[in-house]
Amino acid sequence: MSATAMAGPITGTATPRFKANVAGILYCANMLAFVLAAYVHSRFVIAAGTAAAASNALVIEPLYRFSLTFDLIAVASGLAVTALFFDLFKPVSGRLSLFAAYVNLMGCAITAASCLLHFVPLAILRVADYFPIFTAKLEALALLFLKLRVQTAAMGIVFAGVYCLLIAFLIFRSTFLSTEQR
Repeated sequence: MSATAMAGPITGTATPRFKANVAGILYCANMLAFVLAAYVHSRFVIAAGTAAAASNALVIEPLYRFSLTFDLIAVASGLAVTALFFDLFKPVSGRLSLFAAYVNLMGCAITAASCLLHFVPLAILRVADYFPIFTAKLEALALLFLKLRVQTAAMGIVFAGVYCLLIAFLIFRSTFLSTEQR
């Protein structure tokens, strides 16, 4: 049996309602993971911006490492939601749906890049154990990377906000999500 014959019945079984339900669940998971990650990140960057904020990453290291899990869940669910929404809203406007998908993929890529900066402060603070003379300077450098990570994640949030506006416009223009059809 050929691969196309085997894939045929499987690909056409998901209805738009099912895709919308899955997208809604993943969207909720995305928001929950984002809120939890933002809360954990706020524990490390003190508003005053002192180098002591960087030291908190070592004091509460398991929580700091766990926050990366929330970020990765947010990125993964964001990618899945993007694919589902693109497929759902392609009949409304193919070009706008594709543009919205590109915008959110950029936001997810930027957020994933900010995840790469997650362990840099820990590595810098571990080096401070071997060079006690430079502890203050290394804590300041770790704080710089914490702030850089927050700023990079904020750029991803901007893309996510534009994506939400584009999806809202597509929802407004769609006829298959209206309540009159029930």
